Amino acid sequence: MRFRTLLLALAFGLFALAAQAEGELVVIGITGDLPGLKVGQTIAPGSPIALPAATSLRLLSAAGKTITLTGPYSGPLAAPAESGSAGTDLARLAKHLTERPLATSALGTVRSAAIPHGMLREPADPWMILIHESGPQCARPPKATLWRRDARADETMFLRAESGATIKDRWPAGEHGRDLPGDLLADGQVVQAALGSRTSLVTLHLLPADQTQPVAIAAWMAEKGCRAQLERFLGALP
Repeated sequence: MRFRTLLLALAFGLFALAAQAEGELVVIGITGDLPGLKVGQTIAPGSPIALPAATSLRLLSAAGKTITLTGPYSGPLAAPAESGSAGTDLARLAKHLTERPLATSALGTVRSAAIPHGMLREPADPWMILIHESGPQCARPPKATLWRRDARADETMFLRAESGATIKDRWPAGEHGRDLPGDLLADGQVVQAALGSRTSLVTLHLLPADQTQPVAIAAWMAEKGCRAQLERFLGALP
């Protein structure tokens, strides 16, 4: 009887630890000076949080919901309003954010506003492929859209895929986005791009159809190296 009671207690303890881990949140944004806190850090609900004025903390739950705390603030971290089953994905994301911090420490704002120079604009949609930036970029099928920040000029675009396919097209002035031709849309496809006098080499990664949860998508983006898109994706989460 005593042995059975011990087993039940052990099982309950393991369940409680698992439930606690499931409810943890990951820091995805920091504004101001907050020593002891960093992007990618996990914090359990109920942990004491103290934020001075002019600072803020943005956290992500396994359910894909964000919590933003703004200083001055002092109190326990509230549990997420919704539970999620993506604890493993959250841990994967936290690991990547810790090992390879994003370009900014504050992901609370999507850079969708026009830069005050006419037709210079950052993309609001995280799935836009920046044609002037080399490296891995992520796309969500069934299509992918190329983006140029500067839409002032009428330019000629050349695309050459590793598969051998080539595209030559006109990019009219005033247009920021152009759909990538379907015959170039393949997972792992390497595309050499030239627009005006600028060239780039882009490796495409296509989101698998079974990746539908926000945290799983963010972890996938991180693992594929789509850092700028991950920043925009996290910044757009509600």
